[in-house]
Amino acid sequence: MSGAGAARGSRLGTLLRRPLRDVSFRVRLLAALVGSVGVLGLSGLLVVGCQTQRQVAWVVQHRAEQTRRALAEVERLRRAELERLVLRLSSSIRIVAALDSVVNGGDRAEFTAHVQYELDLAELRQGLVRFDDAEGRAVLTLLDREPLADATAGQVHGTARRREDGTASGYRLVDDRLFLVLTHPLTLFDEPVGSLTIGFVVDDEVAARLAAIVDAEVCFAATRCLAASAGARSAALAGPMIAAARGEAPTYLTLDGRRLALTATQLPAGDRVAAVIAVPLADVLAPFDRIRRVELLAAVAALLLAVLLGAVLSQQLTAPIRILLGATDRVRRGDYDFTVDVPHHDEFGTLAEGFNQMTGGLLLKERYRSVLDKVVSPDVADALLKSDLRLGGETREVTTLFADVRGFSAMTEHHAPEQVIDMLNEWLELAAAAIAAEGGVVDKYVGDQVMAVWGAPVADPQHALHAVRAALLLRSVTAELDRTRRARGEDPLAIGIGVNTGPAVAGNSGSSTRLNYTVLGASVNAAMRLCSEAQPGEILIGEQTFERVHDAVDATPLPSRIVKGFSTPIAPYRVEGLREPARRRAVGGAIGTALLVGTCLVTAAAPAPAQVFDQPTLDQRGVRYDSPGGLVQIVPSARIDVDLFVPQDEPAWHLEGTNPFVAGRVSLFTDVFIGRHLFVSSEVRVDRGQPARSGPLRLHLQQAFVRYTPVVGRAVSVQAGKFVSPFGGYPGRAHTKADPFIRPPLAYDYRTVMSATEFPAANDGVFTWKDRPAFRAAGLPIVWAVPYPIGATLSVGAGPVSATGGVTSSAVSADPADWDRWRLDAPGGLSAVGQVRWRLRPEMQIAASYASGAYMRPTVDAPRQAQETWGLDVTFERGRYAVRGEVLVNRWEVANVIEAPRDLSGYVEAQATLTAGWFVAIRSNAITFRDLATSSGARDRWDYDMQRHQVGTGYRLGRSSEVRAEYMINRTVGREDPRDDLLSLQWTWTF
Repeated sequence: MSGAGAARGSRLGTLLRRPLRDVSFRVRLLAALVGSVGVLGLSGLLVVGCQTQRQVAWVVQHRAEQTRRALAEVERLRRAELERLVLRLSSSIRIVAALDSVVNGGDRAEFTAHVQYELDLAELRQGLVRFDDAEGRAVLTLLDREPLADATAGQVHGTARRREDGTASGYRLVDDRLFLVLTHPLTLFDEPVGSLTIGFVVDDEVAARLAAIVDAEVCFAATRCLAASAGARSAALAGPMIAAARGEAPTYLTLDGRRLALTATQLPAGDRVAAVIAVPLADVLAPFDRIRRVELLAAVAALLLAVLLGAVLSQQLTAPIRILLGATDRVRRGDYDFTVDVPHHDEFGTLAEGFNQMTGGLLLKERYRSVLDKVVSPDVADALLKSDLRLGGETREVTTLFADVRGFSAMTEHHAPEQVIDMLNEWLELAAAAIAAEGGVVDKYVGDQVMAVWGAPVADPQHALHAVRAALLLRSVTAELDRTRRARGEDPLAIGIGVNTGPAVAGNSGSSTRLNYTVLGASVNAAMRLCSEAQPGEILIGEQTFERVHDAVDATPLPSRIVKGFSTPIAPYRVEGLREPARRRAVGGAIGTALLVGTCLVTAAAPAPAQVFDQPTLDQRGVRYDSPGGLVQIVPSARIDVDLFVPQDEPAWHLEGTNPFVAGRVSLFTDVFIGRHLFVSSEVRVDRGQPARSGPLRLHLQQAFVRYTPVVGRAVSVQAGKFVSPFGGYPGRAHTKADPFIRPPLAYDYRTVMSATEFPAANDGVFTWKDRPAFRAAGLPIVWAVPYPIGATLSVGAGPVSATGGVTSSAVSADPADWDRWRLDAPGGLSAVGQVRWRLRPEMQIAASYASGAYMRPTVDAPRQAQETWGLDVTFERGRYAVRGEVLVNRWEVANVIEAPRDLSGYVEAQATLTAGWFVAIRSNAITFRDLATSSGARDRWDYDMQRHQVGTGYRLGRSSEVRAEYMINRTVGREDPRDDLLSLQWTWTF
């Protein structure tokens, strides 16, 4: 029996262990454990939550009913007092007769005196008293014994409670106070004369008494707390209670750790008034909180038990997974020479066995591929692996290159075979690298000869140019190898190269058991013959090749010759090198690439993909709107500028601080064309303020204007809104391709000591400003970079001359905070601006500008301080070169200064485009400040002269993006020169 029992136990154990070896069973067991714990915990929490909600709802309803009963009791007591007073006043025949007299045209003052006398007798000092005629029109209203002018104050509306004898009661707001009012009809000899209304104010004392009864905070609320208990007067609770007065269902909130329920009881009043109570829920929720904590502890304990059991099961699941994951990573790195050992007899064991079979197959394939890559080019290997291995091919236009070593037979005769092989392998290694650098495919090596192909198996639209470049590179590296060999005392090395273009059959040739991918045809044979004809160091190309590369290659035609295997002469060309523009483009591209890499390294930003820079604009992508018929067109565009500034020891004028920082702008432009006459434009910008600084980003409307052109084709237009000031030559070209620099010219960027917030107390005070840093930091520029004021302009033109004039909201040097200030009656007045531009020749234009306006808001001591600026700018552009210059003459009005301060500033800049994408520029700036008269009659400078030199370069990465670098040297004349030079880098993308 014991043996049979042991056998049965063994079979039972086997049956129990078998499911545990199954992965899916273990996963289901783990999910069941975690799921059971989750369901039990969630069910317990739901039950507790439902019980809590029911208990809270019952308590809130009970307190609300208790409040209604308590309020009714308070109303009953106060209404009894009102009835006593009403009966006292209405029983006075003198009052009723006086009311009848006033209704019929009697003296109102006498009636008021009678009423106040009766109120003295009734000892009623406070409250509301109102008399109406029989039609309900107000005759007299007294509030705290003082007459009111409001004819409707104290009137009881239909929502009030009304008894059979005509008496009505309710609540009413009078003079922003809540009253409990009682209205009683008045009769004289059984004829209705009118009505009497008396009301008691509902104040904080009533609310406090009610709060003590219901044990909750109370607030009588309309648009504010009219009467409230002490706790309800707090700012944190008053707002929610006022909001609850307009709701019908209770609301819940937590305030300073206290949980409250707010419920409202609407009062019978013409206005929406409610008695709101705030019921504390701490005592109600305490038992349920304890239950919830117990439930949570039980759920956590069950979860820990489930996690413990899950960890045991998951260890059995994750161990083989980690082994397989590590093996997968080795396969990803190209390591196939290993096996996976998973000591499990379940699905993981089966998976490991299959994985080992897979790696064995990959290892065998890799060995085949390694051998194939050494036999043929990787491109050919890819083509062979992707296609069916069969004989035959296709006709393609290809360019073939042959190169062989001159005098190779003599080398083999006088040197050991090992030396010859070493020399040959050294040269072939360089040849293969030169061919691969230009995208070519090494077809085969035949002794000392190498054959390469462009255009097959991979298509190449510029195969001829790439082959010629590879030939030049091969000649160059061979010459370098020859110099190295001569330095080692070895034999010289020279090669001849032949290149030809034409149709050829590209495909597999050979037998069904051994294939060779190659190109065959007359053009290939011609390339080989040209190689044979080439002298040492000479590159010969065929006529077809020359036709495709003549724009980029300098080549000399040679006399036609008959070569072996061709019945007609071949006209070769000897290649001298690449043309100069191509070399310059290569240099420009290298410099531009280096500039881009340097910018990315400095800004620690990852470079954008190359294809980003040639992306189409929003308009080209179809992101625009055209109405049916084309009346309205909306065209958006955008621009991103990222700037890096690296100051020296002192801030560089408009910039703040000396630490490097990144600033920039993101601008979204929207142009709207309405018909042929109306144009609307706007710019929404995200930046860090004006001037550039480090700090939070802000979103603002930079410009928005409307331009109306009455007659199409005539240079007449009217513009209004917020736009770039038409003054000067720089603002109109800032942030465009016409501005080759990152920072503005000195006149638009220099902080003079002139202040928009202060003025000297006496004449000589202005001379001390230049030595006080506070005034320098608050100083104004001559023109503030690119002003964007609000204004209106009129533009006209005739032939080469155009003119613009208008009014703006601020002077050209006013702080950016004043640009959006627009008041026609402003004490400082509006600013005037104008410009006349004359195009002397297609490449040259000259312009004169004028601006005048208040740069400082008027004060009691300084009624108006204005700025007057004249400008002259000249532009000359021809081909790849541009020269620009500008001169500004500035005059300031300053309170308490005898003579108006003046300054003269200007700059000259030159720009040269070296390649299609690379440009360089220099700019020289200066400001000189005129002398002023001191109190003693002597003359002195009111600011230090300044010089600035800027050097910049930029490279266009594509149609819409470019990078720029600039170094700015500042020099202050007449005092210790601060270290305030600046390095700037910029990346721009317009789309």
